[in-house]
This record gives sequence, C-alpha cells and structure tokens, in this order.
Amino acid sequence: MGSLAADLTADALREHGNAYDHTRNTVMALLRAGETGHPGVLQVLGMGRGIYVRSVAADRGGDATASAEFDRFTADGVVKIIRDPEEKAGTGCHCQGATIALPGSWWSGEDGSTFNPPTLAKALIAEGHVVLGEGGRLYRYADGRYVDDGFEWVAGRVREELDQRYRENRLREVVSYCKATMPTPDAVAADRDYQRRQRPARLAGRRHPLP
Repeated sequence: MGSLAADLTADALREHGNAYDHTRNTVMALLRAGETGHPGVLQVLGMGRGIYVRSVAADRGGDATASAEFDRFTADGVVKIIRDPEEKAGTGCHCQGATIALPGSWWSGEDGSTFNPPTLAKALIAEGHVVLGEGGRLYRYADGRYVDDGFEWVAGRVREELDQRYRENRLREVVSYCKATMPTPDAVAADRDYQRRQRPARLAGRRHPLP
C-alpha cells in the first residue's frame, strides 16, 4: 500500500508522464488492493484525488472537470471489480511491518511519527505551481502572474499543515526537496507546449497565462 500511495502522488503530479493514464491505472491497482482487504485505500484515494485536481485543473478547464475525471477512474474501476473479482478478494492484508505514507498526511511509520518531506513538498509544488527561478529563488503562480514570495508561501503552508509538529528543520527539509526536484520555468513551458519560455524573474508582477 505504501508504494501505491507514493505512485498515486507521483502520477497525479505528472512525474511518470501523462497524468490521466498513469493515475487511472494506479487508482485501479488501489481498488484491487482494497478488494483484497488492504487498509487505507479510501484515505489514499481521497488524498490522491485532491492532488490530481490541483495538478490538472488548469488544463481541464477547472476543478469540476478534473474532479469528475478522477471520480470516473474510481467508478469505472469499481465496475470492473464487480464484473471480474479476483480469487484473493477478501483474503485480507498480509503485509509485514508495512509503513504507509498517505498523501496529505505527511507522516509514515507504524506509529505515524516519521515525517515525509517529499510527500509534502510535491503537494505544495502542485498546489502553488511553484517553480525555481534565477539565483535559487522560489516563485509561485498567483492571480495571473508569477510572484517572488515562493519561500514565504511554502513556509506558511508547512506551518499550517504540520501545526504543533512544525519544526524549523522540517521546513528546511521540505524547501531543500522542492529546490532539488521542482521544475524550472523552461521545463514547465516545454511540458505544456509553450512557445515562449520566460524566467519567473521576468514574469514577476506581469499577468501571464499559467503554463
């Protein structure tokens, strides 16, 4: 289950390419895991749905269309399971010492006390459309333009998500992961078939369509 949760996050964030096909396939795998009896499937699907919607809504014409798309993955998968159940259906989970990191929970381990910086970082990159600008500065997309308060925004969101479990070192881990993995403006433009590639430092303060 832990690997499927990570796969769903990565698929929704386009890390494996086409978000639609990969997310649909992972949703089906999760539903099969639930059919067997693995715990946590509904939570993973719920959190994955939120990440998927934030990641693709701009391309789909809004949250409603993106939400309906993910819901269709789930509904179609349930129909397949009803029509063609597996032999191991209902046999239960036999994972030994498994650790599950649910997208949106940011914690893993048998006791839920191990912080997962990559999971939170990936979700924030998708939510804020954060990119890495010149000089290692973080930019986010807001109100039709790139603004250069990316670090401040990420720091605020980390504090909100971790609440009483917030620590400065945990913020540093999230920011470090963001800078190491997030797209540059040119990479974002190439992924969305943009013809004009501009760095956020040049976009800051000017209205510009979201890549």
